[in-house]
Amino acid sequence: MARPFLTSLACAGAALAAVAASAAAQTQPTRPQPRPETLQIQPDTLRQVIQDRLTQAEPAQPRRDPTPSDPVVAPVNWTEAVTDVRRQQAAAQDTRVAAVTPQAAAVRPTNIRAQDMATPSLPVLLPQPQTTIAQMGAAPQVLLFPREHFYTASMSGGGYLVEVFGTRLVHAPPAGAMQRTPRLMAADPDRYLAVRTEGGWDINFTRYGAAYTVTLECDNPEDARCATDTWAREIARSLLIAGGAPGPGDAQ
Repeated sequence: MARPFLTSLACAGAALAAVAASAAAQTQPTRPQPRPETLQIQPDTLRQVIQDRLTQAEPAQPRRDPTPSDPVVAPVNWTEAVTDVRRQQAAAQDTRVAAVTPQAAAVRPTNIRAQDMATPSLPVLLPQPQTTIAQMGAAPQVLLFPREHFYTASMSGGGYLVEVFGTRLVHAPPAGAMQRTPRLMAADPDRYLAVRTEGGWDINFTRYGAAYTVTLECDNPEDARCATDTWAREIARSLLIAGGAPGPGDAQ
């Protein structure tokens, strides 16, 4: 019978602590809240992280074919990725480019720390704010879920959902499985494949040896923004390398 008493005592103590904290806040000057450490890795730091990981990586294992239950890790062209990071850094420092696209940086996830951006062993591609946040009509929630060989980024707001999925895992379909043929539109010069979905569009492509999908969904199926693949392609074209680092076996 002592448990209810202790519970009541704990609740009362919490209430008194809250009152005391409120009173203290009224007597002390307001201090600005520190910004959470959720920024993307800066281009020069990202480039150095990639180069350091490459020197520490072990030689790649012999190639084998994937099976339905055992996917293989595809090789990633980190040399090409480093070249693109250099281009991003040069564009960000070019005042002429900044005058045209003042937000020449990827969106910033709010649920992880900066060092977690290096968790995936593939380039983490994220869109620029002007193609996502500025178009949604509301400040979206930007989340990133990094894993060793893949990641998912999610942005939602204003009745829209944008997701970016990247993976370097290659799966084999089960033996005898029927292959579904999606309705694909012709690939554009960027080698995108646009797939019409029930709620919007999927833009599929490969880069650096990894596979990526940009998903756009509208809450309203009749929304004009999802009537064509124009916006989804704009999001895909705005993708920048915001994280990722070589993993074991990535020595080049």
